[in-house]
Amino acid sequence: FARKGLPAAVWKDLRTRLAARLKRITPARADALSRNISALSDHMGLDEDETAIFTLTLRAARFGPVNTLCNTLTDDARLPVEDAVAILTGVSRSRVRKALAPSAKLQSCGLLHFDKPPYAGLGIQPGERLLTAMEPPSRGISDILASMFATVEPATVTWDDFEHIGPERDFALRLLKGALKRRERGVNILLHG
Repeated sequence: FARKGLPAAVWKDLRTRLAARLKRITPARADALSRNISALSDHMGLDEDETAIFTLTLRAARFGPVNTLCNTLTDDARLPVEDAVAILTGVSRSRVRKALAPSAKLQSCGLLHFDKPPYAGLGIQPGERLLTAMEPPSRGISDILASMFATVEPATVTWDDFEHIGPERDFALRLLKGALKRRERGVNILLHG
């Protein structure tokens, strides 16, 4: 602010009044989508950069003002997608590139995917099912997960139901017990027939 023509006492009084006013302002409460994004980000272990990018893409997918802004930057102004995401999230271009890599969490976990060219706007989308799960009436991680995944009923078969494949059944059991004992990951058994 230019102080031209105003005495220091006036500036001091103005600063004091402004500070007092700012103390009385209550921060805006997060909307339901913001709370759901935060819950899913925490659940998935997203870092700050990934959460910012995820938030931007979810809001852009809703066809509101964020979508219009993204379309203007990428389609009309011909800004590269990484640059547009960097500008709108405050995440550096190199960190945007890293977070959007196919092997990075956002894509490898299926939270986001790139549209096939030619695309409009960012060209980065959440799955339709995820987008629906994030919207109200979802109120937290349990609602989001319930919307995304079917509830599985407990198994009704018993060990004796597999007696007819005796040696193979017993081999599978030994294999799984050994894998658990050694804490191995990715042990698979293909059942056919």
